[in-house]
Amino acid sequence: MDQPQLGRFGDRRLAATGDALLAAMQTQRSMCLRSLARDRDETRRFNDFLDNEAVSRHEMLTHAARLTAGRATARHVLAVADTSELNFATHAARKVGFGTVGNGRDIGVLVHPIIAVDADHGGILGLVGAEVINRSQGRVEDHKRRPADEKEARRWLAGAQTASDVLAEAAMITVVEDREGDIYDQFARRPDNVHLLVRAAQNRTVSADARL
Repeated sequence: MDQPQLGRFGDRRLAATGDALLAAMQTQRSMCLRSLARDRDETRRFNDFLDNEAVSRHEMLTHAARLTAGRATARHVLAVADTSELNFATHAARKVGFGTVGNGRDIGVLVHPIIAVDADHGGILGLVGAEVINRSQGRVEDHKRRPADEKEARRWLAGAQTASDVLAEAAMITVVEDREGDIYDQFARRPDNVHLLVRAAQNRTVSADARL
């Protein structure tokens, strides 16, 4: 198995600290820095790492996608996408800058990852991409009148394109989504090298006299 790597960040020391942080998270199953660090010095080291401007979400996602792309070469890959939420309701007094999650009350963020799975053997190949949605301006209610690229649902459209780009060397790419991905624009924009397997949310017309 590959050595856990969080990113390169343009600096060898930052990369080493990121790798140590990721390894600790995998071992401890925690996101609390005090629990992850072995002592005060390492706690401070992890804090300084996360505060560094060079440590970006873009680098982490790009690095993860690069590793996944290498493992996906010549395979039939299932790119499984879904949306989860990180709910910070019990930490509301200490959190600032967050919007609400699915229930419209608790604060937190939505996370939409795409995970690559080997279609033949079922093994996880890695992260293809992810989008983090923070409703800091509140949830827009007139979503039906807005263009597809201005809606939160754009994450489904972008996910298929991300899978197409990252997994370009795969033998076949099948994007798998729940009913939230049943969006006309996604099928209309489907990249040529991507198949879509989506749970139906609408009883769509499939021919002149037939529906799903």
